[in-house]
Amino acid sequence: MKDNAFVDVSDPEIIDNIAKELDGRLINDRINYWMDRFFKFDKGKYSTRSKYLQHEWYAGQVEICSNIVFKSPKFFTSLFERILDKFSRIGLPDSIARIFSRRPCRSESKTFVRLYDNNACLKHWFRRNSIKQYNKQGYLFRTETTINNPKSLGLKKPVCYLQSYLWFGLKCNEKLLDCCANVDKSSIIDEKVEIFNKPVLDDQSRKIAAPDLRKLRQYHLYDELLKPKYKSFGFKTKDLAKSIENHFRNSAQIRYELKKTNSSRRGEKKEK
Repeated sequence: MKDNAFVDVSDPEIIDNIAKELDGRLINDRINYWMDRFFKFDKGKYSTRSKYLQHEWYAGQVEICSNIVFKSPKFFTSLFERILDKFSRIGLPDSIARIFSRRPCRSESKTFVRLYDNNACLKHWFRRNSIKQYNKQGYLFRTETTINNPKSLGLKKPVCYLQSYLWFGLKCNEKLLDCCANVDKSSIIDEKVEIFNKPVLDDQSRKIAAPDLRKLRQYHLYDELLKPKYKSFGFKTKDLAKSIENHFRNSAQIRYELKKTNSSRRGEKKEK
């Protein structure tokens, strides 16, 4: 854990399940549990609190964040500087309304750039709600939706509806991150980017296509390989096949995609 972010987890699925199971009803029950223990107005040996006295709990502010961890602070710093340049106008009424899936609001839509832990933070406001992106600790890219005015977004204030805030906030984060995927990689790195797109030769001089993460099966393969458990114990093709069998016909397809990863690294070294 770094600051208030998890940067390495042995089993990411457990964290994901915890977030999905943390609904408003569970939180409401825990609040009432502690209220019953401490809010009694004790007078001698009995309580003066009426059993008919009940409380209703509402969400005041909810923050939902999505984090992307980078291995290279140098690369991410260059990427984030490009994002600051390119997306500073998302706070315009028509643009920010698309992020929040609501009608444009001319008077309550704006963008601010401010310092956050000595790094710039790009923050867009919409009807007293906001979404921001910032460089956290130099290598963690955080996108965070903050909901202060749920009614303007079609959400309800009672805490039992808290899980709907999670799904709404994640949807907003994903829309803004999709915009960032449009950043030109040639504006981030100094080297020529064409080497990553060219076919390369394997050990037997056979031509192999470069990886292309726009293909869904390659995306799911790399998503699986990046899990911390493989870093510790390694893997076999049959282990991968169990986890991503819905995206590959057989193990041979997986081995073919893995060759692209290894050969692209060799091709990069030869080019240099």
